[in-house]
Amino acid sequence: MGKTGKDSGDGNAPARLLVVGAGVAGQSLVREIQQNGFPVEPIAFLDDDPQLLNQVVCGLPVLGGSDDLEKVARETGADEVLLAIPSSGGRLVRRLVIRCKRAGLPFRLVP
Repeated sequence: MGKTGKDSGDGNAPARLLVVGAGVAGQSLVREIQQNGFPVEPIAFLDDDPQLLNQVVCGLPVLGGSDDLEKVARETGADEVLLAIPSSGGRLVRRLVIRCKRAGLPFRLVP
């Protein structure tokens, strides 16, 4: 069961992963997860590029920007957040970490 209490009744259900960053790093990680059967299920991207909004990247919808993290996490039933924004500044990362904590979601940061 995820930290947020979302469990379909199957104790082996993969964690639902919301990926922040639909660029090269995010796409590469999603492809690797999809190809190698990691115990997580990427469900959607968030990205601040307005041209990506409502597009599909690696088979996943881009549902909003970084400011939408809490809302989109709630709407999609995300269990965890992957911050795949290696070239971003520390200010954005700190802001996203705060949003993850407010949403009650664990997060991983791609170096």
